[in-house]
Amino acid sequence: MRKLAYTIGEMDYKLGTIRAVSQSKAMMQMIEGRPVGLAPSGEPATLILFIEWEKGWDKAHEEDMVAAFPEMYR
Repeated sequence: MRKLAYTIGEMDYKLGTIRAVSQSKAMMQMIEGRPVGLAPSGEPATLILFIEWEKGWDKAHEEDMVAAFPEMYR
């Protein structure tokens, strides 16, 4: 699930979703039905999934910035 959250973050960036997990329909569907702060047995906590989503979003954003401004990332 962590990898899926990361991938969703990357995809959401490419789709133009702002950097707010709550704006991601796919992430909200992933955690739908979970009690606040709890995760089903054997699954990562919701907060961990949110962090992974942000990592994916940030990585996709960084790749765009490096491509757009390569002189800043040397």
